[in-house]
Amino acid sequence: MDRRAEIEEVIQHRMEREEQILGLLVEGVTGVDALMTKAYGDVTDRLAFLARHQVVAHLKKLEEEGRAVTIAGGLQYRPA
Repeated sequence: MDRRAEIEEVIQHRMEREEQILGLLVEGVTGVDALMTKAYGDVTDRLAFLARHQVVAHLKKLEEEGRAVTIAGGLQYRPA
């Protein structure tokens, strides 16, 4: 696989994960940790730390785009 294809694959995966997280918000999953568990499943503590940061990054992007709103002091979100 060439580098351009690899980059496109990573971008596509991130876009799919973002849509998954937004879909979970629509379903009523609002807590960051609950979103992480639903999106990433069972992961080790080390990977959970990284997965949680990815979820937060997606949520912040969704919030900047006006597609999600933070509630409960940033510990929970809802769709906009």
